[in-house]
Amino acid sequence: MGAAPTVAAGPRAETGRRVAAFEAALGDPADPAGPLARPAVVAADREARLPPGAAELLDAAGLGAELVPVEHGGRFARTDVLARILRSVARRDAALGLGLGIGQFAAAAHIWFAGERRQRDELAALLLRGGRIAMAPPEFAQANGLTQNRIRIRRDPAGGGLAVSGRKAVIPCVALADALVVCADSGEARPDWSAALLDAGTARKRGELLLVGRQPAAGLRALTVDGAVFEGLRAPATALIGAAGSGLTQALSVIPLIHGVRASMALGTADAALRMAVRYAFAEGQVAYSGAGTRRVRGRFADAFADLLLCDCLALAATRAVHLLPEEAALYTAAAATLVPRILGETLNDLSVVFGGRLFERDSGHGLFEKHLRDLPALSGGHAGASVFHSIVVPRLPALAARVWLREDPAPAALFRPDDDLPPLAPLPVTGRAGDRLTAELTAAADDVPDEARPLVGVLAQELRDLRAACLDGRADSADPRAFALADRYMLVLAAGAVVGAWRHGRGDDPFLSGPGWLVVTLARICRRLGIKVPAVGRDHREPVETQALDRGEQARSYDLYGMELAG
Repeated sequence: MGAAPTVAAGPRAETGRRVAAFEAALGDPADPAGPLARPAVVAADREARLPPGAAELLDAAGLGAELVPVEHGGRFARTDVLARILRSVARRDAALGLGLGIGQFAAAAHIWFAGERRQRDELAALLLRGGRIAMAPPEFAQANGLTQNRIRIRRDPAGGGLAVSGRKAVIPCVALADALVVCADSGEARPDWSAALLDAGTARKRGELLLVGRQPAAGLRALTVDGAVFEGLRAPATALIGAAGSGLTQALSVIPLIHGVRASMALGTADAALRMAVRYAFAEGQVAYSGAGTRRVRGRFADAFADLLLCDCLALAATRAVHLLPEEAALYTAAAATLVPRILGETLNDLSVVFGGRLFERDSGHGLFEKHLRDLPALSGGHAGASVFHSIVVPRLPALAARVWLREDPAPAALFRPDDDLPPLAPLPVTGRAGDRLTAELTAAADDVPDEARPLVGVLAQELRDLRAACLDGRADSADPRAFALADRYMLVLAAGAVVGAWRHGRGDDPFLSGPGWLVVTLARICRRLGIKVPAVGRDHREPVETQALDRGEQARSYDLYGMELAG
């Protein structure tokens, strides 16, 4: 980040207080007077816009400071902490979290990593006083509305600066932005990419940046309606971020950060949905703490809670890997960005049966659950997100199989310990080594997990051996369609390694997390997703997970590795 930011040291309590203060500042979603009250969020979604007053509430809560590095007067130093902050936003509205959380972070990261000192100082001042920044990312070969891009940056021979022209199908929150980062083609004879920091407010006033609308998509409606046309926009040469032609390198360095934080943020949306389902089931008499008649519903909630814990383990490893294991981080963050929204989307589909046909009645009061159900799959980036994951993983499979799997030492324990400090964040390498210390947890943990979990860990370690054999016999060749199926199975093995690592190293003194129940239930669900037949989990392991799922719903505590008290 230019000069590396100072890492904020301190135990979990300090970080927990900071996250809790931000959560409280957003208000109780049940309070009808709040900008992020549930009815207000649903009404705004129907109109494909962000809730009125929501952006100002985030400003007042201090979101800008969370995006600014400590060295520039803000609070940002660790991506895992930022992700927890953004979960509070996503509990209310995933579109708000993606647009004003992830979107601003993506844009700002270009400046922190590659911008000149002047640009970093100016952006820090803008964000700290409540200003906003948006991002027009580069286009990928497998594009969707958020990445389709026909923008060009050229040298302006008349004025000596830059000329920006073209159009972008979707730029989330561009109408709210004071500044805009554009990463676009700047090549003359051949395609090239440069990044520039533009004064969006001035460009709109001059008519050089025109906002255009389009039909909203099914998910994240408020973020899919605003695009932009650049009509002869002029900017000084000093608007370039880094050297001309370095835009794609910058983007490839920033993307893993975004992948990890976005995946972790998604847990907030699923967390809110699970709590709604639990409370509705209690209100309707569908569930109780005991009794055979409600065991099926209790089991559904336990499975959902286990899925959220699985996803949090992978998200935690991914967001901390960008600090601890930068050369491997792109692998873990891409897996998290693809797998976490996919699993959480499936989880919400399973939970939707609790509401029955009432879920889709317009005035049923369950519109926010239905919105979360639509938004979660969109957080993965759809087919564009999956193609990014496969483009990162598939080419590495042969090298991982030949030189890494079953040979690497396990990841450092700090990867799984939220209390531990992290090294300063630095630009990530565009081409990292073919390393994977996360799955090494499965082979290292053979004698370091509860007896009840050992058979499951053994089965998953065998799955890694089978993957290795399949990759070594040629099925992982990039031209072989079977390589994509192997990559998808590998994602789940990575998640299993993260779960085992979190149990071994990160459970702390929490009585529930220290017990074997959630570990056994979660690993069994991974096995079933892989198509591996394993025995049914016994009641002695399922009951603690069921009870915790009901407790956290009633007590308004988060469904993740932290169990934080929520505003409502």
